[in-house]
Amino acid sequence: MHEPEWRPLHREPPVDHEPVELVAPLPLGWSLPRAVPLVPRAARELLKVEVPDTVKPLDEAPEEPDEPDPLLGAVEDWYRDSREGRLRTSVAELQATIERERLLRRDAEERLAQADRLVEQQVAIRVAEEIGRYQQESLEELQDAVRRARTKERNALLGTARAAEAAQRDLGAQVRHLQEANRVLEQRVAELSAPHDALERERRARELTEAAWARQLSDAENRARRLQAELDAVRSQPRDVDLGPVEGPLDAIRTIPTSLREEVDLFAMLQDRVEFLPSALLSADKYHGPDLDRYWAGLLAMHDHLWPLKFLEEDVQISRDFKERSGFEYAANESPETLAIEECRRARTFRYNGEDVLMTNHVKIGNPSRYADGALRVYFLFDAERRKLVVGHIGKHLPTKGWLRST
Repeated sequence: MHEPEWRPLHREPPVDHEPVELVAPLPLGWSLPRAVPLVPRAARELLKVEVPDTVKPLDEAPEEPDEPDPLLGAVEDWYRDSREGRLRTSVAELQATIERERLLRRDAEERLAQADRLVEQQVAIRVAEEIGRYQQESLEELQDAVRRARTKERNALLGTARAAEAAQRDLGAQVRHLQEANRVLEQRVAELSAPHDALERERRARELTEAAWARQLSDAENRARRLQAELDAVRSQPRDVDLGPVEGPLDAIRTIPTSLREEVDLFAMLQDRVEFLPSALLSADKYHGPDLDRYWAGLLAMHDHLWPLKFLEEDVQISRDFKERSGFEYAANESPETLAIEECRRARTFRYNGEDVLMTNHVKIGNPSRYADGALRVYFLFDAERRKLVVGHIGKHLPTKGWLRST
């Protein structure tokens, strides 16, 4: 028996792969169409051997003849001996081919992914370039629009500036005209001011005259009240008492005051502009300082000058005018530091018309630096309804922040 001849069975290899050769030994004188039907269908599908249409599969072959074919038996023996090994070799080669294809496919997928990324990058670059070109075009259009708007605005501003310059020239002419008219008016006012000043001086002199007449009238009324008081006192005396002739109001004063209380009593009896509260009489009793004549002059100044400045005259500064006319100082208030001390506030609070009233108006008569000698002060309030100076304290200097510190 001759050795079977080995003939290669070619199969179309995958792309980029080396060809895979499947070999099967065939007996001498046998061709592929005759041998293929002997291969089982599963082996044919595994080996992917293309079977011609003229060759029928083994399971569809005609029934075997009754007498066995010796050549067919030899083929079956050969096939039975070599089928298993050949199949293992073919399966191993096929698995290696499949693995190479898998690796190639994965490499192809990676290359494809890399190509996709590269394409995406290129697309992004192109998109960015398009966007940049669009933005550049938009920016150029915007710059053109801005230039056009600036040119338009500049032209409008130039027109406004020209109009403003024209208006300014007109205003300058109007101002010059008004200045000329103002000079004419000033000349007219100067011509009319001379009579007006004369009238103002006359009005002021008349007011001073009326104030003098009011003081004279007040003095006359006070003298009349004193004479009436003296007459009443004379009439109240028994008829058998002879007081001697009375030639004037001062003849009724039998003794000169020797204390501040006596001065206050006498002063209260002779006039009605200044009124003394019981607290003032009590503080006068406690005073034993010198210079009673100066204190009498201070009371007269309150009667003759302070009362008219407050209730008769207008457009005055009481502190300044009172000092100029009398030489005494007047203050309308105390320092905030003094009034912040409870003892000082309480010393300046007096009972008047059923209420406790804080009196800060005061006249400085004595020497403020001589606390030991009294430094007489007169604290009072202005009663506008009754038109009186109501005195709450007359006598020693009331406590202050500095006085409390020195004591």
